Amino acid sequence: MLEGTERPAYEVFKIKSEREKTDEQKHEHAHEREIVGKRRPSPYLQILKKRNFFLLWLGQAISNFGDWIIVVAMIALVYNLSKSPLAISVLMIARLAPAVVFGSFVGVVVDRVNRKWLMIGCDVARGLLILTLPFIRNFYGLIAVAFILETFSLLFMPAKDASIPNIVEEDDVLIANSLSGTTNYATMILGSGAAGAVLAAAEAVLRSLPIVSDIFGRQFAGTSVAFLLDSLTFFVSAVTISLISIKAQAQLPTEGRLMDLRRDLASVAILIRTNPLVRPMLISIGVAILGGGSIYALGVDFSNVILKVGSAGFGFLLAALGVGLVIGAALASLFGRLVPKDKLFSSSLFFLGAFLLVFSLIPIYEISIVMLIIAGVNLAMLQVTGYTLIHENLPDEVRGRIFGVMESIIRISLLISLGFTGIVAQGINRAASRYEIPVNGSQATLVLGAVVIIVAGLFALRTVRVKEV
Repeated sequence: MLEGTERPAYEVFKIKSEREKTDEQKHEHAHEREIVGKRRPSPYLQILKKRNFFLLWLGQAISNFGDWIIVVAMIALVYNLSKSPLAISVLMIARLAPAVVFGSFVGVVVDRVNRKWLMIGCDVARGLLILTLPFIRNFYGLIAVAFILETFSLLFMPAKDASIPNIVEEDDVLIANSLSGTTNYATMILGSGAAGAVLAAAEAVLRSLPIVSDIFGRQFAGTSVAFLLDSLTFFVSAVTISLISIKAQAQLPTEGRLMDLRRDLASVAILIRTNPLVRPMLISIGVAILGGGSIYALGVDFSNVILKVGSAGFGFLLAALGVGLVIGAALASLFGRLVPKDKLFSSSLFFLGAFLLVFSLIPIYEISIVMLIIAGVNLAMLQVTGYTLIHENLPDEVRGRIFGVMESIIRISLLISLGFTGIVAQGINRAASRYEIPVNGSQATLVLGAVVIIVAGLFALRTVRVKEV
């Protein structure tokens, strides 16, 4: 070796130490990645390992699947009994009407009684009521059963939603809401899609059985089997809920344990009026449903006249919305950890309106499909985030009342929208025909509905705030 080229011993040692240190760091980083990979399983799988939430989730998954089958079955039965499309509208009104009649009282009951036993009682009552449907051959009797069923559902939903923080830990509330939403929307798609197959298969099999045909009637064999299956799902849900250990609800003051309806209603009214989070949230949701309900009322006409894809095309549009709902509910837990939940709630509402506006303005079917998928994503994130905000920022003793009010607002707003948007669209068509303006009433009303949602989103962005602690 040439003189002067040999490195001093301390430099050789230093270089060797640095190389060893680099190698050790690589090994440490690889080990850390391996540990992280092992320590970060799916949050959905983690929460499903928790017995209480798993039982609630399982029961509701089965029950919700049956619910969507019965929606189709009841519509089929109503049509079989009446042969009138108007009768189907009456059925939908009967399903929404309990919110108008009992909406103010639902939350009071939910906060005053044991929510676990209330849910069990509602499930058993609904299961027994549905058992009567295979034997009903009177249109008005069917409408009465539908009304009573929805009354129990109106009680059940706030009780379930208010109980989530009593079943899971505080850090798991967002994940629980996200998984519940994903499951609800997935069962909506699967149940709606399976309904036709269930009815057709049941009719094909049961018509060959004389005894069954004599009991239920050949015309009603398929719907009868659907009702029996759905009744079973409610009993399964009741059993799973009975096995859940729910933390004790917050105790009301001693002097407030008697049912004082006037005071309870006054207290929730004061809370809604004064709470900086609840009031703007409820206003935003109500206005958004008023605008968004136009899709259900006018979507068939829009598909036929503007998109020119027929009623079958409208079915695919609803399916696209359902796919977006499933995706959005699954993504809500991720975005809810990255973005402040009040901002996520408001921005989801705004973008819901924005994408529905594009859907209404561009009459290209493929674009319409994409827009509804994205709109569904935002709608699901809106719901999951809104529920989580209530869970995290309101005390247990009032959550039932707030969820009860929310359920009522959603149903009443939808009822108004279903009735009002058709009138608006018809009025626009008459005016366009009179003044020879090339405007379709359904499309124009859908545009107005989307603008209403955008306005609600802007209002939410300005007003929905989580109070800093």
